Amino acid sequence: MKTKLIKLTSLLICVCLAICITACQNNAIESSCSQTESSSSTEIVGSSSNEEITTNSSSDTTSSSEDTSSSEDTSSSDTTSSSDTTSSSDTTSSSEDTSSSEDTSSSEDTSSSEDTSSSDTTEKAPTEGINYSLSPDGTFATVTSYEGTDSEIIIAATYQNVPVVSIGDGAFANCNNFTNITIPDSVTTIGFHAFYNCDSLTNITIPDSVTSIGNQAFYNCGNLTVVTIGNGVTSIGTELFHSCYNLTEITLPFIGITHLGYLFGASSYFYNATFVPATLTTVTITDGQIDKNVFYYCRNLINLTIGKNVNFIDDNAFFGCESLTNIQSEYSINEWNAMEKGDNWNNSVPATKVVCKDGEVAI
Repeated sequence: MKTKLIKLTSLLICVCLAICITACQNNAIESSCSQTESSSSTEIVGSSSNEEITTNSSSDTTSSSEDTSSSEDTSSSDTTSSSDTTSSSDTTSSSEDTSSSEDTSSSEDTSSSEDTSSSDTTEKAPTEGINYSLSPDGTFATVTSYEGTDSEIIIAATYQNVPVVSIGDGAFANCNNFTNITIPDSVTTIGFHAFYNCDSLTNITIPDSVTSIGNQAFYNCGNLTVVTIGNGVTSIGTELFHSCYNLTEITLPFIGITHLGYLFGASSYFYNATFVPATLTTVTITDGQIDKNVFYYCRNLINLTIGKNVNFIDDNAFFGCESLTNIQSEYSINEWNAMEKGDNWNNSVPATKVVCKDGEVAI
């Protein structure tokens, strides 16, 4: 009996313990569920809060975007306004700059023109390499030689403070590089063979200061085409232009010239046709007189100008000049008619008139 009671008691204790354990487990489960729900609620609240934050953030972003857009619009408007102002300012500035540039350019052009004009009137420096010598008394200088290769030569007007008055014999002989030369007004004499065999020389102007030119001064200047001799010359040597086969135009006073061939090596007017270059078509006589047969059979002469200081034309002066069709004079008609002329001065001349400065005269 006791044993049964003990067993029953043990059973009851076990049942109680089981009930207690079950109750505890249920409480633990409920507690766990409560915590889970609380956690879930918290998460939902957190989520809602986040959504609100997100919404607020979105709203702020939208607001910020709108503000930014407004700011950008304002900025754009300001920029446009600024751009318009800047553009207007730049246009005005550009116009002013252009005007200033044009004024500056005009000023520079004027200055350049003045500088050019000033430069044109400035004398060029004498050529280096020209040798000079002083006279025994030291009062004047002479060009004696040239050592150089310049294409243009300028002779100095003074040397060691005294005038250069002479180009000596053979001073530029066989100098083959220069094409033209400037002779100063201080020079009065050009010597024998002064420019002998200068076969690159194309033109020469001898100033009025020169009174004497030596024999064969331009002998064999094969490319010489144009020559001008001033009115101051009183002595011209023989064979001055011997072998200058390309000479086309010459201006000179007829001083001591009995026939044109004298300048080219002809001993008499009979040989004009042989010695006068066929290329010589134009002659201007500035002074002196035109003697009988001076241009005898200069068949290629076309143009003749008779200067105002020519005082006489002899008979047959142009006999055989079959191409001479153009005769001009610096005289007026009355002066031309008054000038002394031989009765047959125009014998065999094809020209039918003389053109004077105020009209024409039939011949």
